[in-house]
Amino acid sequence: MDYRREIDGLRAIAVIPVILFHAGLPFFSGGFVGVDIFFVISGYLITSVLFRDIKSGGFSFSYFYERRVRRIAPALLLVMFVSVLLSWFVLLPADMKAFSQSLVSITLVSPNLFFWLQTDYFSPAAEMNPLLHTWSLGVEEQFYIFWPLIILFIWRFELKRQAVFLIALCSVSFFAMEYARTENASFAFYQFPTRAWELILGALAAVFLSIRDERNFGPHISNTMSLLGLVLIFISVVWLDKKSGYPGVWTLLPTSGTFLLLVFCQRQHIVTKLLGHKWLVAIGLVSYSAYLWHQPIFAFSKHYLVAPASWQLITCLVFVSFVLAFFTWRFVETPFRSASKVGHRHLYTALFAALLFFMGFGLLGHFSNGFDGRNVDGVSLRDIGARLQPNYGLSRECDSDILHSERLGNERIKEVDCWRLTGHLAKPLLFELRQ
Repeated sequence: MDYRREIDGLRAIAVIPVILFHAGLPFFSGGFVGVDIFFVISGYLITSVLFRDIKSGGFSFSYFYERRVRRIAPALLLVMFVSVLLSWFVLLPADMKAFSQSLVSITLVSPNLFFWLQTDYFSPAAEMNPLLHTWSLGVEEQFYIFWPLIILFIWRFELKRQAVFLIALCSVSFFAMEYARTENASFAFYQFPTRAWELILGALAAVFLSIRDERNFGPHISNTMSLLGLVLIFISVVWLDKKSGYPGVWTLLPTSGTFLLLVFCQRQHIVTKLLGHKWLVAIGLVSYSAYLWHQPIFAFSKHYLVAPASWQLITCLVFVSFVLAFFTWRFVETPFRSASKVGHRHLYTALFAALLFFMGFGLLGHFSNGFDGRNVDGVSLRDIGARLQPNYGLSRECDSDILHSERLGNERIKEVDCWRLTGHLAKPLLFELRQ
């Protein structure tokens, strides 16, 4: 499969809205659709690689999964390790316990299952979890487990029958998402069965290109369709928001747009040149690391600062995310992708040690109630955590008519009582009130 610069540019188009959405910028209210773009790209690339390897006779399960490990694990484990260090000094016991549980879920390749059970992605409390964004990695990793088997199964059929099979599979997943959205919206958002259709749509792009003899389209059709794809992505980023009932039929905007770009972008066309611009390609190359870093950076800053960040600080945090992404791509991602630089033995030894560490830390954090015996600057976090529990020191007021309590009518202590009455959700609530 030939290298396509425009796909790295498309990665940039995906990661920038995600980061700016989490930064809270108003013109990127639908920035979360960047994850959907990533899903379609991943489905296309993985299927194309599988087609190439099977056709050449070079496919093996061990080699396929090793490449996935080399691509995903090194940068992810680094971000997890730094997050562990920061969590020790920043997170209160309740938050540390949830963070520890998320570590365990990641080592078990199921963060999407954990966050489905824990939180709504669009809730203020969810933004406080440093590893919330790993849910999408869980979906992709679960896809990688099954996808080689499916491709091997359909390989015996001609391309048109392969397309029919994938369309059927894609449709089943899509309608499962629609059904789940009405019954359990959180399940529809986080789970592999309701998200698989997006990756399969990318796989369909790979099959479609094979059928049409490697993107053999006329220039007018290609220009029009690729431009339409870019417009659909733009509309989804600026028009959709948390209240759009996502995922749902509106998910077709960014996913269809990505499909059109993958299929119709050709070398000499305007959109291809735009996506292939050196700055977009550069951002696309570090997009995975940027995606990994931005959420912990934003989450820990919210825990530490309490008050909403200024635009100057947001700019700084975005800049730091990309700086860390560059160094991670240069000194972690790139070396680990090469078996000649990091051999099999060193790779799997490091992987096993890291997973053992995170599993152990996560379990200890869970059973110790978030390491509640910690002291930071001589202050007991257990005591702070207790004071943030609902009803702490306000039993009489809380058990009576709280809204007419004389104590709560005191302007000087309203904010303190807000903290006490909301428990571990105090910080997100405070953000909402101040805004």
